[in-house]
Amino acid sequence: MEVVKFIDKKSGLECDLNVNERLGIANSDLIKQYCDISPVLRPILFSIKEWAKPLQLNCPSTPYAMVSFSSYAFALMTIGFLQVRSFLES
Repeated sequence: MEVVKFIDKKSGLECDLNVNERLGIANSDLIKQYCDISPVLRPILFSIKEWAKPLQLNCPSTPYAMVSFSSYAFALMTIGFLQVRSFLES
């Protein structure tokens, strides 16, 4: 698996392009489906990512960085947390 990271100069949007990993599409679709079920999930996930980034808790592809979580891991933990508390249907 190869990950290419880039930033759009105009918007400042950071993006990771995943190559040779077929599960990435299925994983993204799963998160999208949960976000479609619960409109509050997308802003929650965005807030968690924004909180984690400056603490270096969301930079798993950075070499020599401390161990951190991927955005997908944060999303799954958040979805699980909300499901256990009956805030999100599975």
